[in-house]
Amino acid sequence: MTSSESLTQVVLRLENGTEMSFHGRLFAEAMWHDGDTETTTHHGLYATETGEHVYALMKSCGRRRACRAYRVSTRGNRCTVWDGREAAVLPLQALTAAIRILCGRHAGEFAEQAEAMLRSASV
Repeated sequence: MTSSESLTQVVLRLENGTEMSFHGRLFAEAMWHDGDTETTTHHGLYATETGEHVYALMKSCGRRRACRAYRVSTRGNRCTVWDGREAAVLPLQALTAAIRILCGRHAGEFAEQAEAMLRSASV
């Protein structure tokens, strides 16, 4: 992350009772509304100043709000995924395989971009 990019302090209040706080920037997001259930879903992908990535999933329906977030960091051939309460450490190769499986056989460019992002975050 270059110094010219705008960083802000982000605090996510998670449905598991914790807060995830980091200094970073939003670099991808998507939002949609389901008219049948009146639920609005927002996905945000953040880059932190420390080179980690945070994926946040927020849903709202009326006054009900829920937020889940996952902080992903890589060190060498290992990847740590943390949800604010629990952490899972797995081989980076297992995560990239999971991305390909979840994206389907024809994931192509998206899966390649996700794998490149994970490799670039490795230190």
